[in-house]
Amino acid sequence: EHYMCTGVEWDPTGRYVATSVSAWSQPTEHGYFMWTSQGRLLQRVAVSKMYQFLWRPRPPSVLTKKEIREVRGKVKNYSELFDREDREAVFKVSEGERALREEQLANWNKFLETVAQYRKEEAEIYAALE
Repeated sequence: EHYMCTGVEWDPTGRYVATSVSAWSQPTEHGYFMWTSQGRLLQRVAVSKMYQFLWRPRPPSVLTKKEIREVRGKVKNYSELFDREDREAVFKVSEGERALREEQLANWNKFLETVAQYRKEEAEIYAALE
């Protein structure tokens, strides 16, 4: 929520939205809040005597229309490549975690063996005293 909000502006990409309080409508608390498209607050900015919030215009693309079509056609291939790299990265992390857990388990089992040996020796000492 943005108290006294007087304007809502979506950015050209549709990924962010800004809510603002204008000096035209409200005498105090001028500024804007930046939000994600999912509604998570990113930033609060107070601006003295702010009258209007506008997004900076997007510059024209440096790619030709033919290059844009080629990129759009290859998006699926790139997506598959990046997905495969992501899976490999997750596997490497999980492999490292697995090795660490195996080492910790081996250390724990070694500790349990030491405790069992200590108890066995202690029982033999008590048995000899009786």
